Amino acid sequence: MHHRFIDTAAKFSDSIFSIVQLHGSTGQYRIECHDCPGKTYAVGPGLSLVNFEVHLRTNGHVQRVQAR
Repeated sequence: MHHRFIDTAAKFSDSIFSIVQLHGSTGQYRIECHDCPGKTYAVGPGLSLVNFEVHLRTNGHVQRVQAR
């Protein structure tokens, strides 16, 4: 997943996000978008970040990044 994170961070270099492991779990991760406070996203499908990349392209997210 580390390589996928780096690839996504390079594609969306203006966005700020991190991957966090759920407390008390092994292998379950969420992606926290720091541009959209309070929003976390499940990793997937599989260990990809495809679903999160959809979020990164939404108008709301793009507007928050531009406002920052």
